[in-house]
Amino acid sequence: MPFHLPPLARRIAAAQVATNLFGGVYLAYYAVWLKSRGFSSEAIGFMFASANILRVFTSPVAGIISDASDDRRSVVFILASASLIAWLCAGASDVLFLTAAFAVLGVILHAGIGPVIESVTIRQARLHGFEYGRVRLIGSLSFVVATFFSGVFVQAFGVGAILPMFFGVLALTIGAAFVLPGAIAAGSQKRALTTAMASTLREAGVLISRPIFLLFLAAVSFAQASHAFYYGFFTLSLEAQGYRGEAIGALWGLGVLAEVVLFYFARHTVERVGAVNLLLIGVTGGALRWALTAFSPPAPIFILIQLMHAFSFGAVHLGAMYFIVHTVPVRLASTAQSLYAITAFGLFTGFGGIISGFLFARVGELGYLAMAGFSLAGIGLTLWLREAWDGAPLLAEEDVPPPSALGAIEIKQETSPSSPEARKIDQI
Repeated sequence: MPFHLPPLARRIAAAQVATNLFGGVYLAYYAVWLKSRGFSSEAIGFMFASANILRVFTSPVAGIISDASDDRRSVVFILASASLIAWLCAGASDVLFLTAAFAVLGVILHAGIGPVIESVTIRQARLHGFEYGRVRLIGSLSFVVATFFSGVFVQAFGVGAILPMFFGVLALTIGAAFVLPGAIAAGSQKRALTTAMASTLREAGVLISRPIFLLFLAAVSFAQASHAFYYGFFTLSLEAQGYRGEAIGALWGLGVLAEVVLFYFARHTVERVGAVNLLLIGVTGGALRWALTAFSPPAPIFILIQLMHAFSFGAVHLGAMYFIVHTVPVRLASTAQSLYAITAFGLFTGFGGIISGFLFARVGELGYLAMAGFSLAGIGLTLWLREAWDGAPLLAEEDVPPPSALGAIEIKQETSPSSPEARKIDQI
């Protein structure tokens, strides 16, 4: 199967690369850096949780402003620049409280970037005919590169290499903001931001009043929050088991490589399986993955378990993206992505992070059993979603305020909700 990306897709891929490089360094070595600065396991868990919970504010604000202004470049540039400043302050501080405050601030500012870039990726893919999964897998590959080489650098230069890596990837993200494409909405024009935000907020209110959307958010939130222990303490638990540098980076990257294979075949997979069934497969794989990881299996088995990241994260995320794109209007793309981000990776993962810090300090790797419990809850909710959703879009024109009433622009419909095209995946 040929792998070719048009120029627009390559520009978006550059932004995916930048934000995933940060994610690779952050997930693999943020906890190690905090430990080197004197923070306890409980404090590290609390800081992870605080950042995830506080993104409840940054992610929706970034999404709503992006949708209202149709200017995602500026939003990404501002968030990346502010995050870099916060990390510079965290590195310069010798006071633990200030270090914690600036580090958490840097994380939550960066957290607003991902949903914006994801909305650009999947909507531009639909509008211009390239595949979402092919672009997203490039971001995942950059995550693998970041985890592996961050391990190499830490082994070679010590924990002092971690902070400069954060600075470098944030600088790349600032640069990537300038290559993002312009407006997503067809016929986009300049309009008063306050007027546009009022329209977007009203439509978002209608969206979250839909029981199916709330059920979807609950299902994917439990599925993604099951990674809280993994994100916070995987590296520290590996170090306790005797793994070092490159081996830790390779194990992080191995899971993401499995995810990459799934993303390469994304469109065909969703066409064959369906978005909700893909969610169900993913969260079921997560329950099995965490139950096995809890008992510190030997390396050959552990390698196979890491490949299940393709299910626990990859299948769940892919199913969520396709569910959103076929149920939510294009003008609410970033807002819907942000709602997914703040519930799944914010509130629920934040709660899981608090639990994880206490569990790791007391029972070590057995804490993964609690994450298996999260996955079991996700399985039940996904089964409910599969029974309740009839495959139709969640918003129709008559369900939202007329754009002209608030001075908004007219936005071209991608497809008619009743057309065959609206019920299948169209070259995403």
